[in-house]
Amino acid sequence: MGTQEVARLLEAGPELDLTDALHAAVAGIVPLGESEPAGRLDVCGFLLPVQRSARLYVAGEGLSGVVGLDVSLRDEEGAVAVGLTGLAAALPSLITDDQLKYNRSDAVDPYCSDVFDLTYW
Repeated sequence: MGTQEVARLLEAGPELDLTDALHAAVAGIVPLGESEPAGRLDVCGFLLPVQRSARLYVAGEGLSGVVGLDVSLRDEEGAVAVGLTGLAAALPSLITDDQLKYNRSDAVDPYCSDVFDLTYW
């Protein structure tokens, strides 16, 4: 592979699709290999209502049954996003400090008790 081909690959970046974004979103909510059971969240399912976001159905300590968390899968330019580090870091305190309620969505979903809009994280 020549220098120009390497430069073109580095400039273009990796080819990512919505599957990568969904995997990253779930891994951000429930990190793989998480061994600490206290405060652990379980992903029960997901829904892709639009190409821009996903609703992750999660249950765990501090939540009122299964709740829906709407998370972004694409950035402002429409590129697939594969990192929710801000949300992953903030979510435990949002739940334990009862701050999740300030992110409540108006969406009604028969698969969960509440829906929270976390698409701006």
